[in-house]
Amino acid sequence: MVDGAGKKWSYKVSRAGNQLNVRIGDANRFVDGHQTYVITYQVENAVLFFNDHDELYWNVTGNNWKATIQEAVADVDIKGKDKSLKLWAAAYTGILGSRDSDCTYETSDNRGRFSTKKALKPGEGLTIAFGWTKVSSFLPRRGRDSCGQPTSEKTGCSCSPFSHSSAWPTSGTGEAEIPG
Repeated sequence: MVDGAGKKWSYKVSRAGNQLNVRIGDANRFVDGHQTYVITYQVENAVLFFNDHDELYWNVTGNNWKATIQEAVADVDIKGKDKSLKLWAAAYTGILGSRDSDCTYETSDNRGRFSTKKALKPGEGLTIAFGWTKVSSFLPRRGRDSCGQPTSEKTGCSCSPFSHSSAWPTSGTGEAEIPG
């Protein structure tokens, strides 16, 4: 956990049900002004495996922020020696379950980039869907397939989403800008 210049922030991670909470900074110190938080993390079971394609479906920011998120950006890179024959994307903004799409996205060369068009209000988030055709070098190697069955080896896919920001390990680095 670092700020925009790479200086470390103190933080504490806790779990409440299926939600992971990250508390940043000192509880006895009030933060004033513009702050940037860069959170780096790894997750498993983020890729869904279908008969004809694989897909990352990811709630990039989460929806429980009490602060406005000025901008959310997610960059996704599919690692592997082969290129997917077809890429597709969708993105959603708003409260949990919203089908609003006040964002932009583009795909090329095994990559997808997703950006909000306007600030996300407290309780709103950015969710992305990024799909690609099946390619042999992208086969799942550890985790679970879309039916929940275990797979065996290590993976070759990584996701680098924004974060204030299902089936093989992905990693991400994100940045959040909270206005003061």
